[in-house]
Amino acid sequence: SRGDLLAMVGSLTVADKRLHELLEHYGETTVEQAADELLAVAERRMRSEI
Repeated sequence: SRGDLLAMVGSLTVADKRLHELLEHYGETTVEQAADELLAVAERRMRSEI
């Protein structure tokens, strides 16, 4: 519905703002390393459950 779409757009707007805040505070390298580590941890956990 239109309301669902507007909610998705709103959440993406907030996510975009927060990502930019993280980048300004910690820098691109640190944020990228943290994201890579989160993905690696998630992958290890998933593989251990399979």
